[in-house]
Amino acid sequence: MAVHRGRVSATVFFYAPSTKAPDWDRTDLWRDASAIAGVRALDDRDSAAARLFGAFTSGETLLFGKDGRLAFHGGITPARGHAGDSSGRDAILSVLAGSAAVQTSAPVFGCSIQGGE
Repeated sequence: MAVHRGRVSATVFFYAPSTKAPDWDRTDLWRDASAIAGVRALDDRDSAAARLFGAFTSGETLLFGKDGRLAFHGGITPARGHAGDSSGRDAILSVLAGSAAVQTSAPVFGCSIQGGE
């Protein structure tokens, strides 16, 4: 986001069960994501957005081009809970630089987000 500031925007969905208080998902991670320029954080009540986009794992990332087509779907970390270089990150940076992605998917490392707290 920092490298492509102003040229890309992101929406980060946070799982929020309807059985919990409306601010249940307002964690430090929500605040950290919201503080990044170009990022908006939204509730994902009962995984509705996850189902809509076909996301099943926390950390799953989807990149859409200006034409609305899905350019990448997968993980952007090298392992669960780790930051750093990864094939998914490289694919997204390639698309943002104006090149075709060498790959359009990558493994996702995280927890299941469909149907549970």
